[in-house]
Amino acid sequence: MNKSHNIHLKRHTHLALEMLEKDFWGTSQNESALISRCYELRKKPLKDFEVEDFRMLISQQIGLKYLLPLAFAILRENILAEGDYYEGDLLKAILNIERDFWQNQPGLFADLKGLLEQNKTPLVDAHEALWDIYQQVIYQMGENTN
Repeated sequence: MNKSHNIHLKRHTHLALEMLEKDFWGTSQNESALISRCYELRKKPLKDFEVEDFRMLISQQIGLKYLLPLAFAILRENILAEGDYYEGDLLKAILNIERDFWQNQPGLFADLKGLLEQNKTPLVDAHEALWDIYQQVIYQMGENTN
């Protein structure tokens, strides 16, 4: 499986998250490898991101409004796109985003819902546990599913 995606958005993928957010964190002072890697990724142009880069930052709830549209483009190509861990780990990271975020970003939530509804059959066939997590997210958001 090709874990690297050449992502083509209309604009801004040549920029890094810190430029888009206008929030510069500097250099990590923490010895944690995870924290250090998150600091590094905030400086990396989005066009150079791999699936694992998206998975890592999304799982840490970093830069979601910029990363999710790009991650959705990856999932449109392969709903079970895989970072470093397992098939579907990018989708799992997205499904674990806190409810408050989705409530404040109804457009992104609608995009997620549409993406998953379009991929229901392959998702259920290949990884029913992810579909079950999605159903829980929908329930928590007070949404109805078909």
